[in-house]
Amino acid sequence: MISKDEAKKGLEMTGTESTLRGTREATPTRGAGPSLCSGAVNGAQDAVEEALGNFRLSVHAWSEAAKRPIALEAATRPHSMAWRRTLAWAMGVVLAAGAASGGLYERHHRQAMAEQARERQLQLEQREAAQRAAEMDQLLANVDRDVSQEVPDALEPLARMMTDDGGSKKE
Repeated sequence: MISKDEAKKGLEMTGTESTLRGTREATPTRGAGPSLCSGAVNGAQDAVEEALGNFRLSVHAWSEAAKRPIALEAATRPHSMAWRRTLAWAMGVVLAAGAASGGLYERHHRQAMAEQARERQLQLEQREAAQRAAEMDQLLANVDRDVSQEVPDALEPLARMMTDDGGSKKE
């Protein structure tokens, strides 16, 4: 901690001093020479110096207080950071594996669906071929029946008459 005397020494500068409005020439210290300011100005200057000193002390105290928790936190942080990094890597690996397996599953699913579509198309073609074969067999059976008939349909009544009378049959 800085005492008030050290803070006042820091304010008693020779040369230029920075203020909010810019830079100005620093006034000589109290014991350095004859006073150029009147009594009222000296009182105001003392009040300003005291306020700046208090401000400087509070800033330094605030800095010191802010450093302490960081030092304690830094001692415990590496252990928790290691777990966080490990957890982050593990989650990344799980995410990558999930994306890859999801892609592979989707590819497998599409291949299975394509195979099922091919099988359905093959079954449909086989049914159509079997139906065409059955129609062709029916057509051939009709042709065979028509060809194997002893008497044509137009002559059928004549053929019946001949078999009923029994007269014109050659034996």
